[in-house]
Amino acid sequence: NPDGSLIDTCEGRTINPGHSIESSWFTMTEAAYRNDKAMLEKALKILDWSLAWGWNEENGGGILYFVNVDGHPEEQYEHELKLWWPQNEAVYATLLAYHLTGDIKYWNWFEKIHAYAYKYFSDHEHGDWYKYLRRDNTLSSRIKGNRWAGSFHHTRMMMNVIQLLTKMKEGK
Repeated sequence: NPDGSLIDTCEGRTINPGHSIESSWFTMTEAAYRNDKAMLEKALKILDWSLAWGWNEENGGGILYFVNVDGHPEEQYEHELKLWWPQNEAVYATLLAYHLTGDIKYWNWFEKIHAYAYKYFSDHEHGDWYKYLRRDNTLSSRIKGNRWAGSFHHTRMMMNVIQLLTKMKEGK
């Protein structure tokens, strides 16, 4: 609602953790540029909430596509899926959060999400990543590319992670 209160409907309680995580690292980047600690704290709160809501602990991990923040049933049929791109966004966001704060919890998240994503999404035989898993981490489809599943999120994640790890190694 305009006043910040929750819209208590299925739609109002639904979040897409991947989009929230992606927006958190956009905000972290801007906060670092501005040297704005209050903005950084807001971005970290969004990241923390999104990881808490989106991480599928009961099925071995992974960021779910849609979740209801109150635990009510989801109306989106994709709620049973884990897509490649939220994992990509979470890998980079957690590494960036660690870099900006030094808080080991973000490094632990980075390692956990990275290990999960490469275990389940990566095609270890033919390369690239599968795009869609079910909640139980089995493949929903062997597809690796379509009009929705190009290389944008995955390539951007790899580029950003490599650049940030290089920067961290150089002590910057």
